[in-house]
Amino acid sequence: MTHWLIAPVVLPALLAPFIVLAARYHIGIQRVLSVAGVVALIAVALGLAMQSADGTITLYRLGDWAAPFGIVLVGDRLSTLMVLLTAVLGLFVLLYAIGSGWDNRGRHFHALFQFQLMGSSSSLWASWARFSRVTCSTSLFSSRFCSSPPTD
Repeated sequence: MTHWLIAPVVLPALLAPFIVLAARYHIGIQRVLSVAGVVALIAVALGLAMQSADGTITLYRLGDWAAPFGIVLVGDRLSTLMVLLTAVLGLFVLLYAIGSGWDNRGRHFHALFQFQLMGSSSSLWASWARFSRVTCSTSLFSSRFCSSPPTD
């Protein structure tokens, strides 16, 4: 089990409180830390996308619990490319916000931006689509709602 799969979630989650606590009144330091965090997020997402380019599916079980009780993060081609796309678009949005001065309007803009990146990354890793298929196939109404129509 590789721990790199959780890095796009943990990196912004650790950077946001650091920005709030250490650089609260220094917008220049907030900008530098936020851009550095997004660039690091792009690097990690790019590494994960190259790892999954050959079709390898990486699983990360939070707390080492199985799927019905724990959260399982799945790193396949689609999810890694979506996290990479989110990070690249996040960099462009951040650079636009810095260039236009929108980040000056809120004291905690950069911390909240990092929390948004954390939430986006965690939602893209979660295996809800795969879990819903398992739940649908084992539910009480599976023959009514989940099965394909009969073929004659």
